[in-house]
Amino acid sequence: LEKNKDLQVYFLMDYLRGTRSGHPKHWAGAKKRRFMKLRSHLSLKSGYIKYPMSSVSQILPLLTAYPSNTKAVFYHTPDLSGIAEKLIPHPLNESAGVQHMKVYAFDDDLLVSGANLEDNYFTDRLDRYVLFQNHP
Repeated sequence: LEKNKDLQVYFLMDYLRGTRSGHPKHWAGAKKRRFMKLRSHLSLKSGYIKYPMSSVSQILPLLTAYPSNTKAVFYHTPDLSGIAEKLIPHPLNESAGVQHMKVYAFDDDLLVSGANLEDNYFTDRLDRYVLFQNHP
């Protein structure tokens, strides 16, 4: 986004899964240092995002730094509402239903996957995705 001011980035996430904090082991070491550096670069307030991080807190620096180029929208299952939504904690509330599709679109290319974007899924486990290229 720094190099291409016309780039538009859209995120569609499941609300329940996207707001659930991850296991602390995922945010230790280099990943946390890299995020803290990014947070500092984007001038976010200290303590603005707590660990362990959620998917939403991971993209928040990008949304904050580039509000006119980024947009996040969330799917929330209609099967969890009212008092049940308030009483059932994470991650148990996900049993009501989670939109679990992983689709990444880049210009005329589409990547459909059952995997998240961690490095090992696309280097060690190449059976986890299908790439459609040059299909507008």
